[in-house]
Amino acid sequence: FERSLDDFALDQERFPPFDSSKDLSVPPYIGMREVLGFVRHARPVPEREFLAAFTGKLWQDVAEAAEVRGRVARLAEHPGMAIHAFATINDMYGPTGMQTMMGNA
Repeated sequence: FERSLDDFALDQERFPPFDSSKDLSVPPYIGMREVLGFVRHARPVPEREFLAAFTGKLWQDVAEAAEVRGRVARLAEHPGMAIHAFATINDMYGPTGMQTMMGNA
């Protein structure tokens, strides 16, 4: 689960909430079947329709997450972006939807 920065007594100067050298989206666990699904759905780069892809919950109950993810969601109107921002877990893509979207970006 995600928590607000207000829940921590961290100095944001010493411990910034975002660091581009380390903040990548990596699933906590991914089995070989899912890995092979990403390989199977990966299009050759020249055939891909999107420059960037994002799929994730908006986390309306965590102010920082909602603000940043809301900005990402608004990028959906721009060409070359594949954005699937959802309000509930029920609206999320399953493995095949995620693999297909990411394989096209």
